Amino acid sequence: MQSDVRLFFNNMADVWDSKEIRDEKWISNFITKYVPVSKGMRVLDIGCGTGIVSNILFEMSQTKVVGLDISESMIEIAKQKHQFLDIDFYSEDFFSTSKSGFDMIVCFNAYPHFIDVAKFKEQAVKCLNDFGYLVILHNLSREELSDCHKGLSDTISRDLQKINNEVEPYEDDFDIIELIDNNHMFMMLLQKKKGDL
Repeated sequence: MQSDVRLFFNNMADVWDSKEIRDEKWISNFITKYVPVSKGMRVLDIGCGTGIVSNILFEMSQTKVVGLDISESMIEIAKQKHQFLDIDFYSEDFFSTSKSGFDMIVCFNAYPHFIDVAKFKEQAVKCLNDFGYLVILHNLSREELSDCHKGLSDTISRDLQKINNEVEPYEDDFDIIELIDNNHMFMMLLQKKKGDL
């Protein structure tokens, strides 16, 4: 399953940035509004692709950001784009990463490609410090996302459910800070509970 996702995004890497419908300023304003990064926070950008928001997260945290993507080709482009910033990019499967100690995980415009939600949640718990934030964010509605992914194999993408169903698997390990599911965007802002999980 993960090999299908890797192959798909490796094949899309060269044209990925040209498919982005929003300009950099719009994306920066959107991330700044909805992602509560404070100076000094250690941030993991998962499904980072070509680093579309990695530099914004770095500017907000003023601390080294880690970008993770399963696609080697996406990561190569991200490294070229942001070579002068303090961002470490890794071509790695989030489901098997050993990276940890983060104050925040950001998953921007990538969540439907993490098919195994239980495994995603388990990894988020492992990677985050107690009281760390998980931000799952899309600048499209669920319906728009479904249209974008129409025709893709169910090993590459899945349709998002209504937000109350999507957040349910997280409720034992995370407090719900904010949920948005409207005609313009989808967001789950969650905070990891304290405890040995």
